[in-house]
Amino acid sequence: MRFAAKHAEAIFVVFPNTTVCRAYCDRIRELAAEYGRDPRHLKILTAIAPVVGTTDAEARRKHQEMLEYASPEGAFALFGGCTGIDLSKYGPGDGIEEVQSEGMQFLAQYFSSVDSTRERTMREIAEFLSIASVIPVPVGDYRRIADEFERWIVEGGVNGFNFFSIDSPVDYTTFVDLVVPELQRRGLLRKEYEASTLREHYFGKGPPRLANDHPGAAYSVYRIAPPLFNVARPRHRVEQAFILTMARVDYGELVGPKRTGRRSAYHAPFRPSPRSPFE
Repeated sequence: MRFAAKHAEAIFVVFPNTTVCRAYCDRIRELAAEYGRDPRHLKILTAIAPVVGTTDAEARRKHQEMLEYASPEGAFALFGGCTGIDLSKYGPGDGIEEVQSEGMQFLAQYFSSVDSTRERTMREIAEFLSIASVIPVPVGDYRRIADEFERWIVEGGVNGFNFFSIDSPVDYTTFVDLVVPELQRRGLLRKEYEASTLREHYFGKGPPRLANDHPGAAYSVYRIAPPLFNVARPRHRVEQAFILTMARVDYGELVGPKRTGRRSAYHAPFRPSPRSPFE
């Protein structure tokens, strides 16, 4: 968590409910402030896999159909590949609390946060994971799904979402046609892009580079170019020449040997050409 608070610009998370999510979001923003960063310079996006219909009844029908095609064995395999926890060796009736291992205790805590009054068997866990693994799956018409997105923003404290499609590409089309207009009507989703870079899409139109309070900003080639080349010229001229000449090679590549041992043209001593803006 501390590494993310110090270095991340966007964090992808998965939580079972907004209560747990809010605690995480608040804590990581506190840590970011401790590292001297503006918490607004760190965006948190939670995974979500909505089942959308024009009506609640249609959404429930689609969800039930998905369950009929779901594979518990496949869900266990996917979950094990992501977490390293092998659930296939346990019986369908085994309770999760009965298995003593670090990985299983983590899983037990996760399901406890979903419903602390219920002890799940492996069969129930398989059914739970079979649609979208541990990602929340809200089911309903487009208004209900928009309500759920808004709830995660207000109650959970997230800045955005990592949309997970269960039935691809149908889910994307349905979401764009039904939910996106509703989110735009509520002012929760932009109607057009104001900039051209992903960073500006996250933080708003402005400089498309790292914020000044980010640790990596100290190593930006745009900041080290003037002292590196010892040229008494306006900063924008130095940046322009650096981009044209070095083709956006980072500082580490410029001054350090390549790990492959091959000598690159970028490692040669810098000599401005007669047409260079440096002269």
